[in-house]
Amino acid sequence: MLEAAAGKAELVVQIRSFLAWAGPGRKLTATGRIGLADARRLVDLLGTGDTIDPDIGGRVFKTRSSEDLAHLNRIVEWAKAARLVRVSSHRLVVVKKNAALAERPLDLVVALLEAYPRLGKPMFPGTPGASPSSAMSSPTSARS
Repeated sequence: MLEAAAGKAELVVQIRSFLAWAGPGRKLTATGRIGLADARRLVDLLGTGDTIDPDIGGRVFKTRSSEDLAHLNRIVEWAKAARLVRVSSHRLVVVKKNAALAERPLDLVVALLEAYPRLGKPMFPGTPGASPSSAMSSPTSARS
């Protein structure tokens, strides 16, 4: 029952989908970021809620880099901190030793919680006082 609940947690679902997307490796930009075309796909695939090319006050602000996508960056950086993915020669690759965590949601939650202190900066934009447990809540409870 606990394993099933962990498997439905929003962040766990997003991380698992991100790892499946990363697969054998994905090319990164020269600055080590996910390319904008890939980022656009990931925003939809992971349901991050990031807005690409936001329209504010009738003016469109072009998204110039995946760095502008705070929620996507939270997922990427958390996966790196949990050592689920790493950067190697301008490629994002899944860490083979930890790849099996994607199939064990409860162990994945533990790995993500252990990685939280390594993030080094607030990764929950617009959420004062947010904690790692709020990021792991299910989509329905997080939005109710």
